[in-house]
Parts: sequence; C-alpha cells; structure tokens
Amino acid sequence: MGLVLEQVTKSFGGLRAVGGVSFTVGDKVIFGLIGPNGAGKTTVFNLVTGVYKPDSGAIAFGGVDLVALKPAQIAGAGVARTFQNIRLFGQLTVVENLLVACELQKKAHLASAVLRLPAHYEDERAMHERATELLRIFDLHEMADEAPTSLPYGDQRRLEIARAMMLGPSILLLDEPAAGMNYGEAEGLKTQIRWLRDTFGVAIVLVEHNMQVVMGVCEELHVLDHGETIAHGTPDEIRKHPKVLAAYLGEDEEAPSVRAAVEEASNPALPDVEPSPRAAGEADAATAPPRAEKLSEPELADLSRELTRSLERGLAAPDADDEGLAEPGAKEPAAVEAVEVVTAPPAPPARVDPEVAPSAPDVSALDGGWGSEPEAPARDAHANGVDKGSNGVGPHGDDDPHKKEGG
Repeated sequence: MGLVLEQVTKSFGGLRAVGGVSFTVGDKVIFGLIGPNGAGKTTVFNLVTGVYKPDSGAIAFGGVDLVALKPAQIAGAGVARTFQNIRLFGQLTVVENLLVACELQKKAHLASAVLRLPAHYEDERAMHERATELLRIFDLHEMADEAPTSLPYGDQRRLEIARAMMLGPSILLLDEPAAGMNYGEAEGLKTQIRWLRDTFGVAIVLVEHNMQVVMGVCEELHVLDHGETIAHGTPDEIRKHPKVLAAYLGEDEEAPSVRAAVEEASNPALPDVEPSPRAAGEADAATAPPRAEKLSEPELADLSRELTRSLERGLAAPDADDEGLAEPGAKEPAAVEAVEVVTAPPAPPARVDPEVAPSAPDVSALDGGWGSEPEAPARDAHANGVDKGSNGVGPHGDDDPHKKEGG
C-alpha cells in the first residue's frame, strides 16, 4: 500500500489552506500534484512529511500512520522530499551534503565512532561509496569537492534530489524540481525521474508548474485549487478538463473563453471556412490598386505649359556649385523648345509667353566655355560693346586711354 490521504484539512487562523483533500499514490507510480499558485500543493507536502500536523483527516504510508510521527521518524519510514527553495549546506562540500543524510543508515553506534572501531570505518567507507555513486548518476561527481553554492542552479536542484535519495526512500516528494531550468535541463530531468523510478523502485510525487515536465513524465494527476480537489485523472483527461482550464485561466467554467479552450482541446483540427462572396469582394476591393485618373485635353495643355515654365526657370537659376565654370552662378543653358503632349487628336504645341519666361543667361563671359554656341545677331551686337580682355579692346574702341597708358 502506498501513500494515502483521507479528507485532510489544514487551516492557518481564518485561512483554510487545505480542505478535505483525498488521494492515493500507488507503488512505483509517478504522480503529479498540480494547481495554480496558492492552491495548497506545498502545504500538502508539509503535512505528509510532518512539518505541519493536520487539523483533521488521516495520512498513512505503507500502513503506518504518519500523523503521529515526527519528521525524522517519517524519513525513517521511507518518505523523502526536496524543497521549493534550495536548502543546501553552503559550508560543506558537495559530497558532504550527501553524507549528512546517511545517519539513518549507520550500523555502528556512537561508541564505535569515539573508539575508532573497525565498524565505524566500515560505515564511513560504505556511505562514501553510496554518495559517490549517486553523484555519478546525477553527473555531479566531478564537483564532489566544490562548495554547492558555486554550482549552477540546475546542478543544485539535482544535488538536492541526490541527497534525498541517500535516505533510501520508498517514496520521493519533489517540490518544483524544474524551477529555473531551461528546456534542455527540464528534458534531462524527465529522463532522470523515470530512471529513478525504474532503478530504485520508488514512487514519485511531483509538484511542478512546468507543464512540459508534468505532461511528459506523470502517469496520474491530482489538481488542487484554493486547497480543494477539482480534478483527478490521467494527463489526457486533465488537459481538457473544464474546471482545470477555468482554474488556470481565472474565469468561470461557463465563460466563453473557457468553453472555447475546451472545444479547441477536444477538436484541435477545425475545418477551414471559405469566406463569403461579399467578404471576398470587399477584400479584393480593399487590396486592389488605385485606378489612374484620366485628364482632359485642356488639363494636359495646362500641365505642358507648367512643365515648360518650370524647366526654363531651372535653367535661368543654375547651380552655383558646379565645377568648371569661370564665374560662380554661371551655367550653360540647355536648348528647350517645348514639351509635346501626344493625344488623340494631338493638341497644338503650347506657346510660351515671352514676358513670363525669363531669357537665358549670357554665356559670352565664359573663358573657353562648354563648346561652341550658334552665332546670333543679338549676341554679336552685344559683344561689340563688351571688354573681351584678351585682345585689349575696351568699350570705347581703339581710342581707349587705358590702352595707351598700358601699352
């Protein structure tokens, strides 16, 4: 017969932490005790191990009443546990943390230790071999002489489990062993839990919030909420239980979100629903590219005139930063006649008002220029009255007094 709880109740003042909890853990079973925060899971562990005494109800293991026993006697009866918060002896080494759990297995009495009899050394040798074996099982043997506080968090968790196994228990209570572990460490913990059950033949009761571990390793689950039992069954049954989903979601079990979660868990593969023709038409209209607006002929003519004026204004105010120019701000204009807009029938070419469009800048002052320009009568007339610099002709012809003084 395994661990049996019957209508166990525990209150702290006016707060009932556990109310009428009953379940049975069979031999060599991996049993999960789950529930939201504050559900009373750790309190149940404290009641089983003698830390608390129940207000009412019965707790037995292997036919032995655990309520009447002290914690050390309960450990001697084959019940071992780990704690939610890591509780290791920081002043001892890793191997010494395991050796402190061997006192119940000692065969020699106190006088043998005082007199240094052979029985005392035989006990010491046997305990050290057992501790070394467990450290090797949990892959901690290379850290045997280190301080436990120097170990990574996951290794400290495994060290606690190894110390509990030093008692040689028949049932092992693990309080959130995967807390703080990453995905790979949690997967390794699942393998170790199964290996402990199969190798040592112990029953394991697991309190855990990591559903990856709970659903992957537990064979039976008991769910608590506010200290009361709300569900019991296999992982597949608990996964879609309405009260369990309501407890974890924090809503009433008749709430729409809970009903939707139950339906999704029961029918994970739902058929695809084809959109209605109206919805599809609306979607197509929303995603269709905008249609180009068609301009009339007068609008095209106005646009042509505006483009022509913009281009000529840009040529009349050239960029002053261009290199290769003799004077800042001077730039060779480009020949722009007109912008032709082809329509059906084609519109007449736009006429530029000479009063609005500015004239092209004079480029006769360029030294070398950007190439030859077509000769024009207006330009020649203007050049006759401008100082050309290199031939010494001034604005007054050969009678320039400056030429005579400079000659």
